[in-house]
Amino acid sequence: MSEAVDRRLFLVRHASAEPVGEASSDRQRMLRPKGAQESVELGFEMADRGYVPQLVLGSSATRTWQTWQHMIGAFPRAVDARFTDFLYSASDEEILGLLRRLPESVERVMVVGHNPALERLADRLSGERTTLNPGDMIALQLETEWAEIADRSTQVLGVIRH
Repeated sequence: MSEAVDRRLFLVRHASAEPVGEASSDRQRMLRPKGAQESVELGFEMADRGYVPQLVLGSSATRTWQTWQHMIGAFPRAVDARFTDFLYSASDEEILGLLRRLPESVERVMVVGHNPALERLADRLSGERTTLNPGDMIALQLETEWAEIADRSTQVLGVIRH
C-alpha cells in the first residue's frame, strides 16, 4: 500500500437545463436561467469550502460546459478543463477507469457530468446512497493514489445542494 495522500474528487451534476424538446438534441440542451444561477452559486460555495479543483473533466454536452463556465469565476486560479465526448455517455465504471489513469501530481479533480453515472460512482466510492439533483455536488476524500481508487475507498467531505 502506498503512503497516505490527500486527494479530493468533486462530482458535479450539470445545473438545471432546458427540457429535451427545446433543443435539437440532448447533447445541445442549454442551461435555463435558473441553472446559470445555480452554477454561479455552486462555484462560490465550493470556493468558500476550499473545494478548488486543479483539473476539471467534463462531458461535451452544452449544459455541462455552461455549468463549468458559470462556476469558473469563483475559483482563485486558472484550472485545466477538458470536456470530451467520452464523458457524455460514460458509465460509472468508465469514469472510474479514467480516474485511475490520472497522474499522481493531480490532487483535486472535478467531474462535471450526468446521472445516473455520477450518482452510481458516488454510491460506489463512498458506500453511501447518493442523490445528485441538477446543480448538486458531492466532495469525496481519498487517502490513496488515483490508480488505487476503488469501491468504498473514499469518505464524503460534504454535499452542496441546489
